[in-house]
Amino acid sequence: MNIFFFLKGVDIEYGKVMKKFRKINLKNNRFDSLNIYVGWSYVESYFPMLSHVINMNMPLQMFIIDSDKNTFSSFFMKKKISVRGFFYFSPKMDRKYLFCDLYDLQDTMKKKVFHTLEIKTHKNVNMYNLKHSLLKKLGSKFNIITRVEREDIFYKVMNTEKIFIYFLFILITLITGFNLFSAICILQLDKIKELFALWSMGFSLYRIKMIFFYMGLMITTFGCLSGVFFSYILSFIQEKYKIFKIAKKIPFPVKITLKDSYMVICIILIIGSIISFYSLRKISNMIFYSK
Repeated sequence: MNIFFFLKGVDIEYGKVMKKFRKINLKNNRFDSLNIYVGWSYVESYFPMLSHVINMNMPLQMFIIDSDKNTFSSFFMKKKISVRGFFYFSPKMDRKYLFCDLYDLQDTMKKKVFHTLEIKTHKNVNMYNLKHSLLKKLGSKFNIITRVEREDIFYKVMNTEKIFIYFLFILITLITGFNLFSAICILQLDKIKELFALWSMGFSLYRIKMIFFYMGLMITTFGCLSGVFFSYILSFIQEKYKIFKIAKKIPFPVKITLKDSYMVICIILIIGSIISFYSLRKISNMIFYSK
């Protein structure tokens, strides 16, 4: 069986920086071979004979491609590997990578170098400023790529999906707004005698209209804030207990940001204000015809 993977060499500090990375050791190396760690989530799919290899203590063979070599004969480096244990990071990392010790990999390739250097930053760091700062210090020989740039197509698809979700949300809010419009109109018809009495006592049409306008805003604000509140509760429950899962295995990712919250609140309040204002148009005719 031939399987292609990216072999990633990491040091002992990797697990401290990447909090979700977990490593399980099964046995010590008994061969002159390279110890590797296999993704736990995809052991069954990609290594059907893995249990036999571990039990019989038999090494596998790996061809390591060194892109710095010039001749075809030395382009492939053959090395025996031994499965030291398993790791769990994420379904994507489990499927794509094999992990090993960085120094063992450097000894195997006879080079004390690294091909890539990954830098984990704080979530509040300005990536644009950090990238230009590294370019000035390291020089033009280094190709510095952010995660967004590396997965440009993925983020474009996500942004397109996000725009579509916002469009769908606006459409749903407009449809829901008709219920608000109907509720205000029915309330106006129900209170027509009281409105005529207020008008007869000297209340201006503007003040009478503002009563229903503020009432529409109150309904909109209460519905908006209660919806956002319950959304945060559901998000917290999903993040902690992983209730909803994709294909019964992968927890459905949920994250509510302040930016998205502001956008949702603004959309609901704007649409609610427009509908509340539009529902006041016939109040004057209703009062005059009720004489």
